[in-house]
Amino acid sequence: MQGLTQYLMDAYSIYCASAIASTVVTRSVVAAIFPLISPALYANLGDAWACSVFAFLATACMPVPFLFYVSVVKCEDAQY
Repeated sequence: MQGLTQYLMDAYSIYCASAIASTVVTRSVVAAIFPLISPALYANLGDAWACSVFAFLATACMPVPFLFYVSVVKCEDAQY
């Protein structure tokens, strides 16, 4: 989370408070919804597959920092 916060502060320098507030609201909404959907998820899929769903989501998010790095390098190269 700290990396995201620092990125938002750099990217939205004037509006960083609003950007950080939006991430806090999003995180809070997800945290409020998660306990509502997880019992149904575990009941329908079972323990193994329900845990696998979260593992697959985490695996799908793994290349995101690399993609951010590549896009920043391309943007910096295009500016010069």
